[in-house]
Amino acid sequence: MKEYFSIGDMSKIFNLNVRTLRYYDDIGLLEPAKVDENSGYRYYSSDQFERVDTIKYLRALDISISQIRRFFENSDISEMAAIMEEQEAEIRRKKDELTKIENKISNRLAQLKSAAGKPFGKIVRRTFPDRDTVIVRGEIQTSDDIESGVNIFRDESMREAVVFQGKIGVSVSKEDLEAGKFDKYSKIFIMLDPADPCEGTRSHIPGGEYLTMRFNGSHDTARKYYRKMLKYAAENDLSIAAGSVEISIIDSGITNDASKYVTELQIPVSEK
Repeated sequence: MKEYFSIGDMSKIFNLNVRTLRYYDDIGLLEPAKVDENSGYRYYSSDQFERVDTIKYLRALDISISQIRRFFENSDISEMAAIMEEQEAEIRRKKDELTKIENKISNRLAQLKSAAGKPFGKIVRRTFPDRDTVIVRGEIQTSDDIESGVNIFRDESMREAVVFQGKIGVSVSKEDLEAGKFDKYSKIFIMLDPADPCEGTRSHIPGGEYLTMRFNGSHDTARKYYRKMLKYAAENDLSIAAGSVEISIIDSGITNDASKYVTELQIPVSEK
């Protein structure tokens, strides 16, 4: 003889919320075996236990309701295999995405920790690999608000990269560096990780030897440090190879305390 269970009993037996069971009924995924005409109470039969088990199993695999409905509409081994293959591919995609996020978090943590650990005002010669950027805009006066310059950037294809990286830089041209002029930037750019999504035009910062210096402050206090680096280059028979790379490591996006801002200057050089 078929046995019937109330919605409350089903909730307890399968550890499912009553609201979930009602939702499954509303969308036709798990309709009650019968409904009391007077009270409206839902009752399920023991014959439905296997269907409930299957729904719970597939939901535990994070398979969508629409896929589960598709399976029950075409219940057979090939349909289940197709859904499993779809879910396996989706899990691989999510794992790749999480790995990228993990790498970005690790990189950002390293930047934040090194900002406090490296001495300010010290010139260090470093070799950088080729680096990709996206140009936000061209020439801008150093007295202008750089953040306002970034805010005019409205290309949807770039927004995800901006959110993920958020590493904004500016550049003083080679000609202005050689002339000792620091009243304008030749460009504002966003530094990209290799994995950053970007359908727009990428710009290339060539690898090579750079003079680098970190200082406690923001872009508006950079010129005296540029002069110090240019003096070092002249004293060591180094030529300016290209425009500078000036990056905010810690800025208003991270702290409200301007005394904790950290900026890094990089000037590409070559032997005379």
